[in-house]
Amino acid sequence: MVLSSCLVVYIPDSMATDSTYENNILVKNQYSLEYHEVNNKTGKRNFVWKGTPTFVLICNPYAVGKCEHIVVCLKDRTKPLVFRDGLITIEEFRRQTPFARKGINVSVQKHYECFLRSLRECQNKKYLTIPKHAGGVTLQNGVTTYISAESVISGLEDLFPMEFREHKMVSHTLPFKDIAAIYRKALPNCLGAILATTVRDETILLPLFGAEGLHPDRGFTFTYNNDAERESVITLTKRKNYTSTVVQALSDRITKVRKELATANDITVLLTFSGIFDEGHNLDNAFKEVMWDITGENGTEDKTRKIITFITAIPECIPDEYPVYYINCSDNIVPNNIPVLQRLSGMFDFSLQEYLYNNPDTARQLVREGIKAALNIIRLVGIVDITDTMIMTLATANILKRLGIVTDSDYKDIFRWFKNKATSKTSMSDIICREFKSTVSSAILSGELTITKQYGPPYYAEDVHTAFIRVEDKSINMNEDTINNIIIPKLHTRSVTKMNKHLNKKGLLKDKHTNKRKLNVAFDAGVLDDIEVFSYSRSVLNAEAKEYVDDIIYNEYWFNVGEYPVKFVPILYNADGTRAAGYVFIPEADDNIHEVFFGTSRSGKSFALVNRAVEKVVIEGADVVYIFDQTGGFTPTEIDKHIDKNLRVKYFSFWNVYEDGLPIDLFDLRGCYTYKEKKDRLLRIYTMMSRTLGSYEEQILKNVIKRMLRDMKSNYKMTIFDISKYICEDIKEDESPAKDEIHRKLLYKIDAVLDDLRETTQTKNNWAEFAQAQGKPIIVISTGADGVGKGSEIIDILLESLYGYKQCHPYEKYTVVIDEAQDLYLHEKGAVNTLLRKGGKHGITMLLASQSYPDPTTPFGRVVGNCGRVRGYRSKGDDLVRYANRFGCDKYEADSLQKGNCFDNGPFYSRYRCENGITTLKGKTVAFKPAHDDNYTSEEEAYLDK
Repeated sequence: MVLSSCLVVYIPDSMATDSTYENNILVKNQYSLEYHEVNNKTGKRNFVWKGTPTFVLICNPYAVGKCEHIVVCLKDRTKPLVFRDGLITIEEFRRQTPFARKGINVSVQKHYECFLRSLRECQNKKYLTIPKHAGGVTLQNGVTTYISAESVISGLEDLFPMEFREHKMVSHTLPFKDIAAIYRKALPNCLGAILATTVRDETILLPLFGAEGLHPDRGFTFTYNNDAERESVITLTKRKNYTSTVVQALSDRITKVRKELATANDITVLLTFSGIFDEGHNLDNAFKEVMWDITGENGTEDKTRKIITFITAIPECIPDEYPVYYINCSDNIVPNNIPVLQRLSGMFDFSLQEYLYNNPDTARQLVREGIKAALNIIRLVGIVDITDTMIMTLATANILKRLGIVTDSDYKDIFRWFKNKATSKTSMSDIICREFKSTVSSAILSGELTITKQYGPPYYAEDVHTAFIRVEDKSINMNEDTINNIIIPKLHTRSVTKMNKHLNKKGLLKDKHTNKRKLNVAFDAGVLDDIEVFSYSRSVLNAEAKEYVDDIIYNEYWFNVGEYPVKFVPILYNADGTRAAGYVFIPEADDNIHEVFFGTSRSGKSFALVNRAVEKVVIEGADVVYIFDQTGGFTPTEIDKHIDKNLRVKYFSFWNVYEDGLPIDLFDLRGCYTYKEKKDRLLRIYTMMSRTLGSYEEQILKNVIKRMLRDMKSNYKMTIFDISKYICEDIKEDESPAKDEIHRKLLYKIDAVLDDLRETTQTKNNWAEFAQAQGKPIIVISTGADGVGKGSEIIDILLESLYGYKQCHPYEKYTVVIDEAQDLYLHEKGAVNTLLRKGGKHGITMLLASQSYPDPTTPFGRVVGNCGRVRGYRSKGDDLVRYANRFGCDKYEADSLQKGNCFDNGPFYSRYRCENGITTLKGKTVAFKPAHDDNYTSEEEAYLDK
């Protein structure tokens, strides 16, 4: 327990305050320390409260202003007030203070107010820390102490766990040497009694053994023949309440057994079963529970230190290979006087505990020397079945030998018993394997052993101790020099051959223990050589080391979410969402930055496009992102499904061509300084309207545009729609019926696109002016709703216009997003192909999407070939073969992709190469997550409120 000065006030605010104009106020008499209620008008005083707090304990504080209990000691009151959960409520106060209202006509409210004021004025406030368990405890101030029933504060017994109150020691004032001599004289002279005493006192040393890395991994079974022997065993092994021989029945309700295991700390847990009654089912469950506790498989986070001891007349009921040692007792274990021996046992344990905890340095030295002596005798005698419990028991016996409890003969009997009679299935191979696993895992995690990949990166190096991971079987491969310097010094054996022999028995060595394997390994990029190594199974690694190695093998391109390199753009999550892969954005790099996504409907393409659009603006600094929507898939409602509504409000604006008109003036020739530049720009725009032109149709357009440019010098109000008039004039002037037919076909093609736009609003804006007028960096331009129709042709026209504009203004960074890109004009001279081939140098990035993965020989297949990143979501059945070939995966795996999951081939940043490299990864789409921002405009706030 810790008592310390309290600076934080856990007392609630006062229920009321006294104003100067109130009739009645509370006043404290500075002499009698009583509270009176004073009438301001008459000066009359009424006695209210005299309970002055003398001491306040704040028990187990766990947060600011929060604790488990608050204890208040009042003057002249023997019983303190206890407020559970640290809540000083008026109801709890009234329940505990009926004495304060006897003979006084004052409200509880006034009493409560006086009580709170007194608490604040009390100067004697302390923290009280009550540990969870009895036994050895390191307190918050770093002091190690021993908690028992003597630690319980009188009057506050209910605040301490029952475990404390039951952990009764037998205190006395006799010198340690004297009580040791008295106890040794009363102790029966037999192996069973010596072992029982050793096991009992071993529990006092458990915290010290734990500091040396030793923990109980076996229990003990004492077999008796009669009740006297049973009672004697209990007397010699019980470590609490030295006045009783009552112990827990293993066949009792499982909840009681669990409670006994959970509340025992630094003591022996004595469990008995007799077989007199039908205990089969209960015993089976209890044995499982005890087994899980010994092996640590019960899932208990608050694991206590203890040694489990069975006391039974029928050890055959214990399951085979159960982790216990067996001691057969005889009648020579029975002492002359059981109560006297039990009290002496308590007195000796008290002296031993006091000595160890009052002399911590000496105690540590005793334990270390005891462990050293135990290991030496184990090696000398040749015991092969070694456990932590064996080492601790022999070490404890060595300490008791120095104290005069155990003789040399007793000590020899104990290790002979361990060697010949104690039942244990642990072999030297188990020991070597356990040490090898621990050593390899520790060396990897500490950095003493460097891990590389067989073909890198990271690459194998001979100037440091290195183990590489083989590609085929993921084995751990080390040369003999590394094993001799890193592994062997920490094992029982000093022979690599013997070590490998034991590992081979357990199936942990690849190939024969006497032979090395010659494996090819990379020392640098393209630098490979054969080296001789010993290969060990991946199972030699513990969970933490496996995770570390897997991180090197599989996570060259994956980073912990949020722990990214500078300018890193995350685009894929791994399966559990804890890591992200992406690329480092380098604005000045001349890379192919176009992207194309494939997948069936509702597979995650739109989600990816929308989030990539936001990333382009926020992370990569794109000036404008244009989303050309020809299917109605990017409405505000649809976008809200893919990103937070606040992001849509902040970054997105919407433009419908058929309602708002063309976003820009297609006749805008700013930036064209020569007649040829002007003619070529208009020719390409009109060509996109007709999509395919015969040689004569192209000549007609050239002549028409020539006349239009001539007339524009005098008529500045000409628009894109005026071309129909010029073609009609050609039809009237041309006398050839065949040529009239060609004119009419050309006119029909162009009018079919322009007719729906004739009555819409016209603008004189170019692309930059349009974006500025929208006021948002991401602009959705809609040309259709759930159908492509003429919408795709309008997009072709707008793309051609955008390319023409960017040829003259290449310094702004634009991104173009198009879903269902296969419906656009994909001719070699079409706008899409032109942007993919030449748009990069003019500051244009393309993000395309389609439902089908195309044949590479088709026009759209050739478009895909011009993209630097290709991503495939779940594909259509007839595309699976091409899909699998493109991404190097199994077609069944591709067909089973869940929504949002995909294969991505493109540039990813490598943590080892420290650069973007082309590779294929499988993951799921990253959702954009911005930093919190409340800086919305008034229009945005109004929209959100709506």
